[in-house]
Amino acid sequence: LRVEILGSSGTHKAMQETSKNAITARLKAWSKKKDDKPPGSNPPPKSFDDLKVGLEVTGRILRRYRHGVTVDIGCSSPGWLPFDKAWRLEKKALRIGRVLEELLVQELDFGAREFTLAVGATTTIE
Repeated sequence: LRVEILGSSGTHKAMQETSKNAITARLKAWSKKKDDKPPGSNPPPKSFDDLKVGLEVTGRILRRYRHGVTVDIGCSSPGWLPFDKAWRLEKKALRIGRVLEELLVQELDFGAREFTLAVGATTTIE
């Protein structure tokens, strides 16, 4: 991280260090949230081949599109959660970085190595 500020070198160094600490703290908090697992949950699938229809997963929203969001569940590729499968949740609440718990794997496309997620009866947003 390089910050250039006009002024005394002491002020410059202090501000650079403060910015560095703030960024480090944010990254640590984000990575901690990403690694947190609900008690009693299964470990996330590591590859597409580990997925099964009906599997309950937790994931973080990566990107929002016009008709749905992509969700990182710790697998080799992100899942697709269309808004019509997220009917219980408000579209406004589905923002990048939000964690969705208790999603269900609904469809698997082995040819394209893609999968679709759906909201379960107890899905929550953190």
